Amino acid sequence: MPTGTSMSEFDALATMLIPSASNYAEAVSTWAFGSQSAFLRAARVWLDEHGLGNTTLVEPTGISARNTSTPSDLLTLGRLAAADPIVARIAATSTLYVPSIETTLNNTNDLLGRGGITGLKTGNLGEGTHNLLYTASIDVGIDAPLSVTGVALGGFSRDSVDASVLTLLDSIRNGFHRVPVAEGGQIVGSVTTPWGATADLVIEGDRSLLTWSDTPITVAMETTTPRAYADREEVGTITWAAGPNTTSAAIEIDGTIEPPSAWWRLTHPGELG
Repeated sequence: MPTGTSMSEFDALATMLIPSASNYAEAVSTWAFGSQSAFLRAARVWLDEHGLGNTTLVEPTGISARNTSTPSDLLTLGRLAAADPIVARIAATSTLYVPSIETTLNNTNDLLGRGGITGLKTGNLGEGTHNLLYTASIDVGIDAPLSVTGVALGGFSRDSVDASVLTLLDSIRNGFHRVPVAEGGQIVGSVTTPWGATADLVIEGDRSLLTWSDTPITVAMETTTPRAYADREEVGTITWAAGPNTTSAAIEIDGTIEPPSAWWRLTHPGELG
């Protein structure tokens, strides 16, 4: 960091996050808070506000082994970082030229663009301590890509961490599958009129549900009293759910029910609307 260096806050953050320039982390934190002690006080307040009680910061560079956290806290930090558009943009940048220091920055996260990886940050303190906090966007056959936040800790090399992350993402992607849950015309019940006529209740069409691995599928059905007792009259819905995914189908009367006889009408006047 040349003496007298001047750059935008964006470039300073990029220099911190893309090539892991720890000296810029110290410079930016001092610039923002006035001193390292003030930065640490603010950091502790921020960690408490976000429920990150298992994370300890003793300095901003990440070099000290006394900076500690847990997988759960790191996942929360990853989600918070990915939700910030500036941080997410920087973390997804593979190379960036910074004019103020006449340097091209190369991202230490060599998984960017592979397996759906979109970020986030590498970290290591020597052999046997290679780590990666990552985000990914993977296509699993639904309307929008699935967002994944993960952390790999304690890898013996960067290559081993990369391989384990890609394997995990492949297993997530391959674990999604469609399960047929209904066929059109499938009988799910019956309806009986006050005058003794009956007809089946059927599902109006084929349905399938996207689920992951062996996520259990639940089913719920709601019906109403028919109005006309006519063929294909809708009298309810049936819904299947697996995790956050659901699909529904109408329940219909199969066949027209014979109307009551004149004698039944005569002898049951109070039961006819």
